[in-house]
Amino acid sequence: MAWRWRAGLLGLAALPAWAAAQQRPDTVRVPVPPAARAPDTVRAARAAPADSLLPAPLPPPWRTPPVSAPALGRWVLDRDSLRLHAAESLAEVLAEVPGVVALRGGGWGHAVAVGPWGLGGGRLVVEQDGWVLDPLVRPAVDPFLVPLLDLERVEVERTPTLLRLRLDPFRLASREPFSRLDGLTESVQDGRGLRGLFARPVGPRAAFWGTYAITNSRGAARRDELAATAATAHLGLLLGRGWALQLETRALGVDRRVPPELGWPRDHADVTGTALRLRRDAGAWRAELGVAGERVRARADDPRPSGRARQLWARLRAEQGGLWVEGAGWWRALSGEARAPTAAAEARAGARAGRLAAWAEGRWASGLGVAATAWRLAARGGGRWAVTADLEGGRTWLLRAGGGVAPPIVRAVPSVGWRVGLEGGARRGDVALAWVQARVDSVVPFGLVGDTAAPALRGATVRTVEALGHLRLRGGFALEARGTAALGVAPPPAGPRAEMRGALVYHRLHYTGNLEPRLWAEVRWRGPGRVPAVPAAPRWVDQPGYVAVAVGGVVRIIDVHVHAELENIRNDPAVADLPQRPLGARAIVGVRWVFRN
Repeated sequence: MAWRWRAGLLGLAALPAWAAAQQRPDTVRVPVPPAARAPDTVRAARAAPADSLLPAPLPPPWRTPPVSAPALGRWVLDRDSLRLHAAESLAEVLAEVPGVVALRGGGWGHAVAVGPWGLGGGRLVVEQDGWVLDPLVRPAVDPFLVPLLDLERVEVERTPTLLRLRLDPFRLASREPFSRLDGLTESVQDGRGLRGLFARPVGPRAAFWGTYAITNSRGAARRDELAATAATAHLGLLLGRGWALQLETRALGVDRRVPPELGWPRDHADVTGTALRLRRDAGAWRAELGVAGERVRARADDPRPSGRARQLWARLRAEQGGLWVEGAGWWRALSGEARAPTAAAEARAGARAGRLAAWAEGRWASGLGVAATAWRLAARGGGRWAVTADLEGGRTWLLRAGGGVAPPIVRAVPSVGWRVGLEGGARRGDVALAWVQARVDSVVPFGLVGDTAAPALRGATVRTVEALGHLRLRGGFALEARGTAALGVAPPPAGPRAEMRGALVYHRLHYTGNLEPRLWAEVRWRGPGRVPAVPAAPRWVDQPGYVAVAVGGVVRIIDVHVHAELENIRNDPAVADLPQRPLGARAIVGVRWVFRN
């Protein structure tokens, strides 16, 4: 047996010599250059996973486009702006829009209720992912109950006849998991907060994301305490060929203790809701079917109603060229103390042709007895200096009021406004080097605020003057200044004189390049505002002006940001027993991390 082992070893030793004696192939081998080789394949694989470049398994967003896209009259907050914003709810975002009167509470001066155009100007329309949010149990949408944590983008469009908000929910940009955690602290009046977001794909066709936020503030003199807890969960599923299914559930507990002399009821309730949506996206047209349920449980010290509601809706939208048409209808069934519409429908249409644009809508709701129409025409010139003109009008019929604490009011109220603007500047291609815009508009307003119908400025005329300047500097920097003044001028024919004066000056120096870390510096000032003490009409109790500096450093995996504000609050002298807080400070420190499978 030993000879076999020796023969095998001898054959292995002679194998290289035999291989070298073979004839070389005709092809010439080309070695791979070192520059084309990855220095560390493990590191490269970790930096760019194979599935991270694929889009997240979510249906496309559904957004109603505006008639025109002027920089004036529109405010857009993206994800970074919302992260660095001290707002906790939609009401706080609206409180910064010129011409909006806000009732504030809590240690931070949170806006707990808002009224467009001074408690009476135009309707408040809230669209989330293209769908108009409607109250199920309560008679009106409460912006304070709409959290901002799970929103990707907030667009506020102020027109002479309505205030429209477009909300885009959070969306995963890729199949890479994502999470964020922010902590808030307020140094003067003992306020604290915590908010977090978690999202990750679930298989190749589904994605999950959830949020949690808690806010607690003792407030001035312990009389305007604010406590709120919100949690949401979403699950999106792609079914193929344009079909998508989305399930979402929300839970909110809020306790607002507003001083009684302000005339606003305490809100102490728990709100829960669930919705299921089925969508079909065929390119030129989209359709949606949905079912939702909501429950509001008011505590003993909350005068507003409790109850349950179920809703079924359908929606269809079609686009062809410059034309688009959209229609929707829904049905409700309620139980408990609440009263609300049992059926409603709306239709919208728009058209664009060159520099002209038109838009119109109609809305009808039974039970509450509300019917409304609105229309708008927009024209824009060309060249470096252009003239824009918007004409807008509408009419609202309130056949009768029902639900909540809304009293019966008028039968039919028109809301008509006009707007004329001038804009121009210097451009280099599509880049605006310097740009100036100015606009004056006027409106005869009427509307609903919160849960209360308040005809505070009925018959009055509100005029606003707004200017915006943009200057592009060297190195990717840009300087932007914005100023707005809103005036309530003409009193109604009979009743108390309605006065409202307010101004907002906004400066921002921001960097538009790709250099990191990023730096924001903002200076804001808001002048005094006043509205008459009409029944159920809250006052604007403070006018803050602050300087905010935010520094955000972006690393590949960890993102740390710090946001500090110094705020000067002057209370309304009409409310003498509120403590005077000349100076307040707030700080937000957040950490965001991204982890991979």
